Amino acid sequence: MTEEQNRKMLWLNRSRLTEKKITALSNTAAKNQRLGCDLGANFNNLELSEEIKKLQEQRTEIFNAIAAIHDDELEAIMYERYLVYSPMQAIADMMHYDRKTVTRKHKIALDKIKI
Repeated sequence: MTEEQNRKMLWLNRSRLTEKKITALSNTAAKNQRLGCDLGANFNNLELSEEIKKLQEQRTEIFNAIAAIHDDELEAIMYERYLVYSPMQAIADMMHYDRKTVTRKHKIALDKIKI
């Protein structure tokens, strides 16, 4: 892997952490709402909503960067890897390729990603 490919992989891998943050913040907002109803208090979830929106925009940015590859096969590999979080072997099995082929195509896709 080149330094540039590694940099792009790190950028794409933000999606996994972003997804976890969205889930945690959404759960917190729901819990605040339940507590507010139970306690008669009014929890302001505006900051949580704004942070969730920012994280969703980040995930959309990753989705759009993958879509800009303009190669269905490469995009499928990247979506599976960075938005579904599938391991390379699972992607290879799904696409009926050898793992080495998927790894090679993944590197080609990384080179085409514009960030």
